[in-house]
Order: sequence, then C-alpha cells, then structure tokens
Amino acid sequence: MKTLLERIADLLPVLTLGALGGISRAIMSRKKDEPITLWGVLQEIIVAIFAGIVVHLLLSETGLWESVRTASVALAGYSSRSVLALLQTCFLANVKNITKGDDK
Repeated sequence: MKTLLERIADLLPVLTLGALGGISRAIMSRKKDEPITLWGVLQEIIVAIFAGIVVHLLLSETGLWESVRTASVALAGYSSRSVLALLQTCFLANVKNITKGDDK
C-alpha cells in the first residue's frame, strides 16, 4: 500500500498540468488594461488543479493512451470552470435518475 506522500508524488504531474492550465486561463481571460493579480491567479490555479484531479481520476481506469489522458488533464485545467459545471450537471442527473429508480 502506498503512503500518502507516494500518492501525492504520483499526482505531481497532474497537479502541475492543472496549475499550468489555470495560469494560462488567468492570463488569457484578463481584460486588456486589467492587471494580473496574484490572488486572481491563485484562485484560477486552485480551481484548475481540482478540475485536473477530477478528470485524472475519471480517466485513470480507462483504456485511453497516456498522452490523451495527459492532454485531457491539461485542458481540464485550462477550462476548469466549464468542465466542473459539465461534470456537476452529469453527476446531478445521474443522482436524480438513481433516486427516481428507488422510488418505484
């Protein structure tokens, strides 16, 4: 069984790609005359890392090539808010379907 530190070390590439996606998003989404703030970048990084981890976990047991999974994590970091909104919608729809099935 892996220790917590070994698990975190395994996720370092995922964390890094997610963070880079968040930084890219923070830079790309700023308005022309708007300064980039450290707080704004940190917010994007946190959301991007979370989205990257979720996508990594969802794809980890699939037969996708490693390069496709890696690119998916990076894009999830960049598109983190949209990805999380989409996953939330799918998750809630599945929960709703499951609970409807229990009522019958």
